[in-house]
Amino acid sequence: MESATYNGQSINDTETVFFKNDNTVRFDYVGNDFGNATWTKSGTQIVMEFGDPEPFVVEILELTETRLKWREDDNGDILIETFTKQ
Repeated sequence: MESATYNGQSINDTETVFFKNDNTVRFDYVGNDFGNATWTKSGTQIVMEFGDPEPFVVEILELTETRLKWREDDNGDILIETFTKQ
């Protein structure tokens, strides 16, 4: 992860996200593997299905060959995360 802000404040976040060509994604947060999900891109959103009743949906703010920046609205709290391809 390159950077993260929560409600406009810079935070220390050690999340790693692995997107694969077979439309699966895996999250590793501080050494805790959250398992695999399926993902789809729909317009400016990425929708991830972990098997929960509600999908995890983020808004794409920037997407290039090497960078992904997304916005997550968590009940009015805003998390913006920027990832760099390794």
